[in-house]
Amino acid sequence: MASTSKRQARLCQELTHRNGIEPTTFAQLPGIVSGLTDVIFGSNAMGVVGGALGITDRYCRQVFEGQIPNVEDIDERSDEYAQELETLSMSGRATDIQSVLRSRHEIVQHALAAKYLLETVVLQDTPLDEDIIKETHRILMRFSEHEASGGMYRKSDEGGSHGLRFETDKEYEKRVNNCRRLKPSQHVPERKQVPLFQSRFFREKPVKFFMRNLVAEHNERIELAEKTGEIDTIDLACRLSTAFVCTYPFEDGNGRMCRLLLNAMIIKYVGTVAEIGKDPAERDEYLQQAWLANMTFRYEEQENIPWEEQTSHVSLGRSVMEKVTIRMRETKDGLCDK
Repeated sequence: MASTSKRQARLCQELTHRNGIEPTTFAQLPGIVSGLTDVIFGSNAMGVVGGALGITDRYCRQVFEGQIPNVEDIDERSDEYAQELETLSMSGRATDIQSVLRSRHEIVQHALAAKYLLETVVLQDTPLDEDIIKETHRILMRFSEHEASGGMYRKSDEGGSHGLRFETDKEYEKRVNNCRRLKPSQHVPERKQVPLFQSRFFREKPVKFFMRNLVAEHNERIELAEKTGEIDTIDLACRLSTAFVCTYPFEDGNGRMCRLLLNAMIIKYVGTVAEIGKDPAERDEYLQQAWLANMTFRYEEQENIPWEEQTSHVSLGRSVMEKVTIRMRETKDGLCDK
């Protein structure tokens, strides 16, 4: 297997020009597009947004070919539409037409955000900065209830929820008893979904400070690694992704953003993707890792643990390394090889 520095040089050369004539678009790299479809589907599923794999694949391919999908083109008799409704129902969402349109917008905007981030950071080789992150988030949030705060750091103290599960018998019984006691005339409530895990994140005031430092430190580490030719891509990408989601800079979409940042770095320096969350068991494992990482990250920040000794990203790193290794083996040493 080629060294990381040699692989990155070869990847950048192919991403910059093909046949020495025209700049590359992601539509000319089908392996990456296929991988990104899986990334977007899994990432959406973990955030309980987006839709079925079939329509995710179709919309992502259209976006990476430079098209804007028509989300209002709905055939209610198609198998694709039936799969959309099933996906919405299984995730506890409504199955009306507005929910279908919302889920389609979430797919398209996720793909457009990925396209912008990757074209900027990978194809144009632009160093990551806060403006790029904010614009990526603004695109991601368009057509959502959080559109007005897209690209803007949060102005409230945030707690984050990870995934969804149905109430346990004990939780449901307690809620029913409270309802009967406080509102005896109302019908007994149905069992509902609640967060799988919950975390507390940094208060609003330090967000700008942490984001400025996060981006600066990431770029310094990348610059040093490129100079020495020794880039531990997985470590740097997982540090960036973990620190970002633990800082929780935006009102919504932080999980999807952290996974976009993770894959931007892996595509740029390895030439493959790390798709996370294609099946429910993997999503639950990842979300539990995120919860534990947040606890560790907060402790390490409070105790001023040196960069070299920080471990909040390690569990994610192991998972990503396994995925990247398997995918590179399956694609014969990277997605861009001919």
